Amino acid sequence: VRAAAEAAAMAKATAEAEAEVRAAEAKRLAAAEAQRRAEAASEAAKQRWKTATRLIRLMNSSADAFNAAKDDGERARLAKEQEEAAAKAAAEAEAKVRAAAEAAAMAKATAEAEAEVRA
Repeated sequence: VRAAAEAAAMAKATAEAEAEVRAAEAKRLAAAEAQRRAEAASEAAKQRWKTATRLIRLMNSSADAFNAAKDDGERARLAKEQEEAAAKAAAEAEAKVRAAAEAAAMAKATAEAEAEVRA
């Protein structure tokens, strides 16, 4: 009877030890799976970071191109304003030259008329 009790106790201890081994193995597998998932998530995050960085570079170059185009437009507008101002000044100068020529012609006509009156 004692031998049977010892055998039963040994069998129980063996079963408990095997259960502990299985539980430890299950925990190890779960930890390995968690590690694999963490590494996959990390890799996915790295890829998203690379993509975001590329998009930021593209956006920056697009913004630079937009600002350059805006600056070119501003320069073109200023050049057009200067051209219009120069054309206006030239027209005013031409009008003054015409007015001076007319005044000179009138003065000449007046002088000739006065000379005829005196003669």
